[in-house]
Amino acid sequence: MIIYGTGKISHLVIEVLKKHNIPITTFLDKKTLFKNIDKTIPVIVAVFNAQKDSNFLAIKRTLGNREVMSFEEFYQIYADDMPKSIFWLTKKSFYNDYPREIVKVNRLWKDKKSRELYQSLLRHRLKFDFDILPKPSTNTQYVPNDIPLPKPYCLLDLGAFDGDTILSFIKKKLVKQVIAFEPDPDNFKKLVERVRKYRKKYNITLFPFGVGNTFTKAPFYSEGQSSKYCDKGDVDIQVVKLDEFLPDIKPDYIKIDIEGMERKALLGMRNLVEKCQPVMAVSLYHNPQDLFTLPLLISAWKYEADFYLRMYGEHCLETILYCVPRNVKKRRTK
Repeated sequence: MIIYGTGKISHLVIEVLKKHNIPITTFLDKKTLFKNIDKTIPVIVAVFNAQKDSNFLAIKRTLGNREVMSFEEFYQIYADDMPKSIFWLTKKSFYNDYPREIVKVNRLWKDKKSRELYQSLLRHRLKFDFDILPKPSTNTQYVPNDIPLPKPYCLLDLGAFDGDTILSFIKKKLVKQVIAFEPDPDNFKKLVERVRKYRKKYNITLFPFGVGNTFTKAPFYSEGQSSKYCDKGDVDIQVVKLDEFLPDIKPDYIKIDIEGMERKALLGMRNLVEKCQPVMAVSLYHNPQDLFTLPLLISAWKYEADFYLRMYGEHCLETILYCVPRNVKKRRTK
């Protein structure tokens, strides 16, 4: 086999191939010339990230007339040698346990674009056909121009990373106040530095905590749930329950991107959501079931909202659920 890619996923592929005594001929990446490489040897595209240069169909075209396999297909063949899931990727049989939930969520979407994206994501997870996937949205993530959103916001940023979302809201003049949580110590330092000059003007409050459905200490993983593919897994973080930690805040917009802990965070902030009726943007790609279980969880609350779905990354990553309260137009005119 030939392996295209030199990142973490390629190391996983190497481990599996060695286990099955399959020889590796060479490694390729976007800078490598393919002319002198035997075209009879199949290539595994060991790439699974959201970046533009990881588009499988584009990579396949550069490889020319040869047998090419995506990492998603490779995972299905060797699933028993893999983690139970890597972000949304898991065994196809996983979805046999959720037929009713999948159908129910299909009825939630407000617009045709969301329904078509939802259906194509599910088909891709079952067939791994890249031709059925729409191109990732070029809109700014979390502030799409094709979804009605109120302004200005009190932004509650859960998983603030290095402040990228906060700065995009400030740039678009969509925020008056910010409350942000970022548990990674390194990211928190970067976050503090990036927003330092804006803190007074926009009333920015930063917490170095994780968010969940209880107060506890927990190990922190910086990429998904499997420590095998994470930069960190040995850092203990403080996790707080928002309904009790900050019961009096009144956010207009809540963004949640916390590496697979979205469900626990939501369970710990139900009272806040029902009381404030904010816009929400929730990541749906960190766990296989998130695509349908999280919309159903939110739809069962006393929270009258329209549901939209958008995707911003390759390999179905950066898929975001937008919940827009139905009184949003009234709020925009006040």
